[in-house]
Amino acid sequence: MSRASAPVRDPTHELYDQACAVLAAAQGMRAAGRRPTAPGDVDAVLDCVSAGLDAIAAAIDALGERAVDRLDAADRFLAPDGDRISAEEARVRFAQLAECVREPAAISSRRG
Repeated sequence: MSRASAPVRDPTHELYDQACAVLAAAQGMRAAGRRPTAPGDVDAVLDCVSAGLDAIAAAIDALGERAVDRLDAADRFLAPDGDRISAEEARVRFAQLAECVREPAAISSRRG
């Protein structure tokens, strides 16, 4: 008896769905953090959030590398604001975004 393989999802949809899951998780954390009994174990929460931010920054790095590769091949790409950006501009934007995510994670991991 052969097993049918799962259909392969469009990577763009998969990426968007995963980004939506990150947003939903952040919204859930915000709601949980507003409860009168929150937060319980502050250290565990901060460690988990810090690790999550590190993982998001790594994902941004990977997305940036792939986007820059595609832009290098296409020369220029239409940005969400309607402007065309170069591979170098994309590289800078992704690096800035990753740094914005890494800074709070670094601060959290330095707490003492």
